[in-house]
Amino acid sequence: MQTCVEKDPTGIARWREFALMCKRASHQKEYEDALAHVEALLDNKKYNSPMGFNNEAIMLEEGGDVEGALRIYDKAVKTYPNDPSCWYNFGVTLHTFELYEEAFECYSRALELMPDMTFALVNRGLLYVGSGDTKSGVRDWQQAIRSDPEHAASRFVSGIVQLARASPDMIPMMLSMLGNPPATLKHIM
Repeated sequence: MQTCVEKDPTGIARWREFALMCKRASHQKEYEDALAHVEALLDNKKYNSPMGFNNEAIMLEEGGDVEGALRIYDKAVKTYPNDPSCWYNFGVTLHTFELYEEAFECYSRALELMPDMTFALVNRGLLYVGSGDTKSGVRDWQQAIRSDPEHAASRFVSGIVQLARASPDMIPMMLSMLGNPPATLKHIM
């Protein structure tokens, strides 16, 4: 099995791992320095792409460094302001950590750039419903189902779990929008 250094001779994986290690050990200065190296390497043409930024942010988040992930996503949307995937992924991380207003803004920006982005529609719909604007949430969900029924349905299952925590009374309505909900979910209705 290859080490991260062998797979990544320019060092971005090595610096990311070092940043995560410093973060876990509460070595703030070293963490900042290591994360600055990751950011600098993202300016390198090998990594400088929306996918490069998104991958690094996801790896940091999965490693437990939400602060670092948000910092990389912030750089991503500044570097690629017209890439909907950067805005969407930034929104997902913000949403996960209950920064709902910021997540809503990111999903909305992604949808300005790609109006039928299914997962952004479903997630923004969840935020609408969570804020009490059921009509707008349903509108986004209906658009998601029209544009991509298969992916909208799979994302709805995740949304149902989120709604079960906050608004259980919304679950039957959300499932009914799928048309023919999976048999495993019918007992919820």
